[in-house]
Amino acid sequence: MKFYLRPNHFVHRKNFNIKDEGQNNIFKIRGKFFLGFRELLMKDWNNQVLFKIHNKLGLLSTKPFLISDDKGHVIATVKRVKKHFVIMVGDKEYTLKGGLETDDLALMHETQVLVSLSKKIFDFGETIEIDVHADKHPLMHLFIVLSVAQMGYVKKKDSH
Repeated sequence: MKFYLRPNHFVHRKNFNIKDEGQNNIFKIRGKFFLGFRELLMKDWNNQVLFKIHNKLGLLSTKPFLISDDKGHVIATVKRVKKHFVIMVGDKEYTLKGGLETDDLALMHETQVLVSLSKKIFDFGETIEIDVHADKHPLMHLFIVLSVAQMGYVKKKDSH
């Protein structure tokens, strides 16, 4: 599955849309920020929440962000540790390889690439192409990589 978004959405916006291969809007990403990243929602075009990542305000910066599904069940955690993220889905640890600064980012489990993001130039301009390779739970994996990428940009922006 391939999806697309504009590169400046991560940098400048907390709300943006994900497009399909025909450049049709299919998902909405909505964020809330207060003293940094707090919440990100992925909604379908009917405004139904599909996934949510959030963190309650607290004094502990090591507190993990929780990813929940449309029923509110926690399905994954993301914890920022220095300059990288620890992503746990059940008992499986996921890692990130690369970065959007280098024009590519991959969400991995062991040696398997689950989702890859790369900058592409199309006739309508520069775009981030998101290629979801995971057969199981592709939208969950899409949301995880979008959340972590957004968290990385917010952290980078806050540190300047």
